[in-house]
Amino acid sequence: MIRLGSAEKYDEALVCKEPADKGDAEAQYKLGMMVMETGSSFKWEARTWLARAAEQGVADATLRLKEINGKERA
Repeated sequence: MIRLGSAEKYDEALVCKEPADKGDAEAQYKLGMMVMETGSSFKWEARTWLARAAEQGVADATLRLKEINGKERA
């Protein structure tokens, strides 16, 4: 389930969800970023999408994951 604040963001996320589920790395990255930007308590969900994108070589996803992990350790 996608957890986003506004209906507009939710609709945008739904557009990304199908390609992300099918393995589209850019859609996975975008979906992960949308979840992160909500300030949601569901960081695990954002991390999951970002990790999938990073595994496929999306450099920005890898950097974001490092930032997230660094903040949690601080």
